[in-house]
Amino acid sequence: MKTSRVISIVLIAFTVIAWMAFFFAPKDQEQIEFDNHVKQADKYIERGLYQKAIEEYDLALMVKPDNEKIWTEKFHTYDLLYKENPDNEIYDAYLGDVKNGIILFPQNTEYHLTAAKLLAGNDEYKEAYKLLSKAVDAGVVNDEILDMQFKTKYAFQFDAGKYFGGYDCVNSNYLLKDYAGWVYLDETGSRTAGMPTYSFAGPVGDLSIRFVSTGEKNYLTDNNRVIQGYFSKVPEEAGFYSADGLIPLKYNKKYYYYNILGDVQFDSASYDYAGTFVNGTAAVKNNNKWYIIDTEGNKVSDEVYDDVVLNQDNTYLKNGVKSLKHSGDPLYTVYVNDEIIGKYENVSYVTDDGIIAVCENGKWGFINLQGEFVIEPQFRSARSFSNGLAAVYDGKNWGFVDTDGKLAIPYQFIDVGAFTQAGYCLVLSEQEKDKDTNELISYWQLISLYNRKVEVTSFLGG
Repeated sequence: MKTSRVISIVLIAFTVIAWMAFFFAPKDQEQIEFDNHVKQADKYIERGLYQKAIEEYDLALMVKPDNEKIWTEKFHTYDLLYKENPDNEIYDAYLGDVKNGIILFPQNTEYHLTAAKLLAGNDEYKEAYKLLSKAVDAGVVNDEILDMQFKTKYAFQFDAGKYFGGYDCVNSNYLLKDYAGWVYLDETGSRTAGMPTYSFAGPVGDLSIRFVSTGEKNYLTDNNRVIQGYFSKVPEEAGFYSADGLIPLKYNKKYYYYNILGDVQFDSASYDYAGTFVNGTAAVKNNNKWYIIDTEGNKVSDEVYDDVVLNQDNTYLKNGVKSLKHSGDPLYTVYVNDEIIGKYENVSYVTDDGIIAVCENGKWGFINLQGEFVIEPQFRSARSFSNGLAAVYDGKNWGFVDTDGKLAIPYQFIDVGAFTQAGYCLVLSEQEKDKDTNELISYWQLISLYNRKVEVTSFLGG
């Protein structure tokens, strides 16, 4: 018994000595070096010496490169440094290090967000969207990442030019008025090659033909500036030339159709309004009634309409879709390939997106070409989708929603056009009264999405 007791005491003593040796033994040299660099970094941060602190974190990471906590501390220090001194050199170093952190720790949501915010803060929204989309595809998802991804997808910028009015983009051309006169811009907002400034101009129609005036000569011309036909005087308004060979021009408050050579048609028949010909027919208005005529100026039927919805190019038919308000009917009837898909209080124009804004019970929503609501009526006013975005109105300003009905561009514009396939849109950004005349001056500008082409599913059908 005595011997057993002695052995037990000896074993306990050895155990105690072993534990003491473990706790009080000198630490591994690498750990000591690592800790010293981290402590020194903390001291530099207290003094606001952020660059020196980052250097210490880098030295610590040379010892333990997979220490995620220290990577995070370094990025927080970079953030302090960049806010204090946001120059390009620091930006490049910060972004490069965060991207390295993403490679090492691909599931770290904070690193993805940090990189995206850096890119967005430097107006590199397209790159930020790509980075976040890649993260989402890899399963790195939280609410903040999804929200940031959505914002960067629809981020936009204002182009420099300001205009006093004009026509939205049709047939890949804007027609806008500036201080010097009328100018043509392509769908990316660049001056159309070879086109000068005109004293008067009409919108671009089929075959790129449009009415222009130099002040001395009035004529139809194309993109190559080949004169097609001369006119004796400038109209009050010029319409769209059609492939049917006719263009409506307004003189003395009435519209007349002319051929490409400048000859008046239909025995000088006049209209209160005249639309663009499409597939050999056009909608015209007289005495508050609308009807359809052919290229000889004859009515295609005896039916008249209280209203006809015209598209951006003033055609009444696009992709087989037309919206007519039959005489005596309070609702607009929407047809697709002559089949009725629905009746509504109001209807917007048709675009290649094939999602049409319609009004039901005083609210605007959106239907597809089967007449099904893809976004339920909920807006004060709206216009049809173009390039995956639709203009909506909150009673004061216009903004844009995506195909899920989510507000993609906040309400902020006085008026808006439609987005082109190149990601540009004409918006009324500002109005002011002229100091001398007290007249209201409107300033239109082009905005452009950083992600030019929005990926959407085509809803065309029928």
